[in-house]
Amino acid sequence: MDMILQTHQMLHPFHMEIWLIHKLLNADIDNVGLKFYNGRPTIKSKVKLASEQASGIMIWELGQDSFSEYSLLKTIHNEYKNLGFATTELCLD
Repeated sequence: MDMILQTHQMLHPFHMEIWLIHKLLNADIDNVGLKFYNGRPTIKSKVKLASEQASGIMIWELGQDSFSEYSLLKTIHNEYKNLGFATTELCLD
């Protein structure tokens, strides 16, 4: 959060609040404008599909994942646990 505030300290407080709200909500959608990606709902669907038709799921680039509650790796882990699969518990905080 401090880095975000330092990076965007030129924003008016009202605009900063709006920017943060939109940034946090982006985890639950699959595109922002013309930038497309897999948000948490799509990742959950892919985990369910992989659990039924494949042997697992892979992440291409962990370095671009969030290290907060918006993490796609954590979403994958939690969804596998919700489906009743045993996990390594390696991605817990």
